[in-house]
Parts: sequence; C-alpha cells; structure tokens
Amino acid sequence: MLLICLALSAKQYGQTEVRDLKLNGYRGTQVAFLATIVAERKLMQDELKKLEDIEEAYQDKLDPGANITSAAVYLGLEYLTQQTDQLIQDLETQVANIEAIPFFLRHGIKDIKSALAKEKAYFDRANGDIVQSTIDAAVAGGVGYNYTYWLKKYLQIRKIKSSLQAIQYDLDNRSAINRIFKQ
Repeated sequence: MLLICLALSAKQYGQTEVRDLKLNGYRGTQVAFLATIVAERKLMQDELKKLEDIEEAYQDKLDPGANITSAAVYLGLEYLTQQTDQLIQDLETQVANIEAIPFFLRHGIKDIKSALAKEKAYFDRANGDIVQSTIDAAVAGGVGYNYTYWLKKYLQIRKIKSSLQAIQYDLDNRSAINRIFKQ
C-alpha cells in the first residue's frame, strides 16, 4: 500500500530529487494512515449496524405481552400482597378484641403487638417498593424488566406472611375457651 502511494505521489509531482522523495514518503504515510482510518470507520459502521439490529431485536422482546412468566409472577405478587394486607388488618382487629374481651389471656400481648407492628412496617416498606416498581414497569414498557425483582419481592412478602401466620396462630391460642377444648 505504501509503495503504491509513493509511486502515485511521485507520478503526480514528477520530481525525483532526494528532497522530494522524503516529502513523498511523508505524504505516502499520511495517505496510508488516512486509508486505515477510512477502513476502521467502515468497520465501525458495520459494527454499529449490527448493534442496531441486536437492539431492535431486543426491543421487540420487551413489549408488554412478550414475557408471560414475569406477568404471572407480578399477578401472584399482587394477590399475595392483598392477602397479606388483609391478614394484617384481621390480626389488628383480633388484638383489639383480645384486649377488650375478658375471655382471652392477655399475658404476652405486648410482645405480639410489637411483633405485629414490626412485620407491618416490613410489609409497608416492601409494598412501597412494589408500587414503585409497578410504576417503573409501566414507564419501561412492560413487565419483562422486573421479573427477578418481583420474584425477590414475592419471596420477601411470603416470609412476612409466614411470620404473620405464626402471630395469628399465637393469637388464636389466647382464648381460654380454645385452650380448654384443645386439651
């Protein structure tokens, strides 16, 4: 390539002095560098074209109906969230009933109330994150982005519900009538 550039530049100027050969050598190297830059730009354009095709194929996969699995996880998470919220409300009314009715044993009710308050705070924080991720999914164009996140939140809510069910079991056993019939 360099020799071709040198020959072309020597033909163009028609002089063959030593001084001109040195100048022609510089010009030939500059032409060679420019040729490599043009070739690299051509390669870069080809790579960008491939990247655009890949991004376009990826965007086609991200429409709202593209990922049925994450939609199912999201719906399961919403159902579990509603169940857990209802369970918290039921437990709060049950604690209020235990404090008001004399047929229940009140020993240890403060511990149960503090455990219930702690689990409710955990649930409220997780539920706030879920609401935010739902808004993010609506803006992002689908539920496909948040599959792993929602699955983690599902497991977190499941642990909270498990703790709440243990509290519910303990509250159910606070009644003196229940204790008599269980024995």
